Amino acid sequence: MKSLNIRVVMFFLLGIFVFLNMVSLPNYQAFNLPHRDYLPIFYTLYSFGIIFSMVALVLIFFIDFEQLKLKYWLVSCFVGIISMFTIRPISIYSVQQITLGVSMFFVCLSIPTLSKPLEEEEKIRIFTPSKSYGIPQDIVVGFLIFMVLSAIGTNPGIAGSIALIRGEVAFSTLLHSFIGATSVGIWEEVFFRMFLVYLIMKLNNYKYVPFVVMLLITSLLFTLVHFVDLIIVSGLDSVSLSDIFAVMVMSSTLFILALKRSLFAAVWLHFLFNFLRFILV
Repeated sequence: MKSLNIRVVMFFLLGIFVFLNMVSLPNYQAFNLPHRDYLPIFYTLYSFGIIFSMVALVLIFFIDFEQLKLKYWLVSCFVGIISMFTIRPISIYSVQQITLGVSMFFVCLSIPTLSKPLEEEEKIRIFTPSKSYGIPQDIVVGFLIFMVLSAIGTNPGIAGSIALIRGEVAFSTLLHSFIGATSVGIWEEVFFRMFLVYLIMKLNNYKYVPFVVMLLITSLLFTLVHFVDLIIVSGLDSVSLSDIFAVMVMSSTLFILALKRSLFAAVWLHFLFNFLRFILV
């Protein structure tokens, strides 16, 4: 009975934010972001945000609240709070940002429940690499991959680095970019490279899913999220194949890094991508 009460209260709490999120759609200012030829357009979180929050509503009734340890609550609170700082300039009072934060809170809480059958059956855990890597090595590897991808033109890392070195970026822009890049790097990696992997495993009844299949599913969803609102508003002509290819390459790289090395390595690389892109906008 206590567990049911918790679920009902949390369901209505998130439901209120989802409703407000949908009502505020006509006034959402992110639809007016200018297009930059050298950058993939920023997604608005809107179409995805509504679907995403609906998924979080369903998850509430699958989370095993009684078995959650304190550390899971604390980590979920941290990810939920930091995900509210995705949109720049920073304002945690935005309905969209609060909805995203509350939704990510429940997504994180669901991960221990989704991964529990894997641990009980003593299968190899998805996020346990065969070899243990340290954070310093992950930072170096992430930076090297970032430089390679920047050199082949899949992101504006070189342009952002030059602007940073020349001192052409205002401090306020640096601050907003740093916080925004940290926020996006953490919550997107937790959702796309962790939660989705466990969810796919659950939907397949925890049977073996080929690595390539998981990579394709998560990368396609990641790419769709970054362009869906732009396509809805401006049509297919507003999206170029080069933009789609760049996001697919980035997503695939982050997936391989998260599962074969560590989630931290993927978050770090994602941060570099976004930070040096954000300061140009």
